Amino acid sequence: MSRPAVFLDRDGTIIEERSYIDRLGLLSVFPWTGDALRLLNRAGYAAVVISNQSGIARGMFDEPFLTQLHNEIDRRIAPARIDGYFFCPHLPDATVAEYRADCDCRKPKPGLIALLKALATGFRQVWPPECGRDGAGGAVDGDELPSRAPS
Repeated sequence: MSRPAVFLDRDGTIIEERSYIDRLGLLSVFPWTGDALRLLNRAGYAAVVISNQSGIARGMFDEPFLTQLHNEIDRRIAPARIDGYFFCPHLPDATVAEYRADCDCRKPKPGLIALLKALATGFRQVWPPECGRDGAGGAVDGDELPSRAPS
């Protein structure tokens, strides 16, 4: 059974805006974030974070750190939950060659939103396959959101 989703930006929406968070000490979750997400959770909405993360392309932090940061956000907002994190690490003029791309996943383009289906496969953080890499290790398939994404 599918369910509606709410797409949220991360920086300035659920956490304080900082130019680039490259260490956990810079993370500051808004005091109302947990309550707001619990309301969405209770109402049956999937809470999905979509975010540009060009700091990866700039070499300021890496993917494992981003996962660590998202895990820390999850810890701080519990018992509320975010059902999935989707991010674009690309920049056309990236310093890190692996992330140099003019892709469809960089907001405001719609590539990240198109990946909502990935939640149905149980992945919490993936790369958009149309950008050349799929963190899921295969094709992302499925049309429905789970009642709760695995942690």
